Amino acid sequence: MPVVTAYDSVDDMMGDLRSSIKAADSRVKEWQKKVKKGDKYLQATGYGFDIYGEVIKKAGGNYRLVFAFSEACPEGELGETHVSSMTRLMGEEEYNKCLEHHGAKPYRDRWVKK
Repeated sequence: MPVVTAYDSVDDMMGDLRSSIKAADSRVKEWQKKVKKGDKYLQATGYGFDIYGEVIKKAGGNYRLVFAFSEACPEGELGETHVSSMTRLMGEEEYNKCLEHHGAKPYRDRWVKK
């Protein structure tokens, strides 16, 4: 369940953000460090559905700009994700089956250029 935190100042919020990034960075596995443009991945959410994504480019540090979609968001969206949240890489065939199953291919084709 998402947690909402109230802060007394922007400095407090930014300090918490830095701590969260440091904690996420400490969880990065060797294979996750190597995630690159064009890689497809699955992210298990614990909410009863998975998120599927494709890396568009490295966004800085352990973040990647991705196109991601799921049962909850079949049209997909662009965003940044931390590599530590990626459960595993997916093969092209498996990823394409998920795109078709969720109806996300037209949306993906709009955002991801070959």
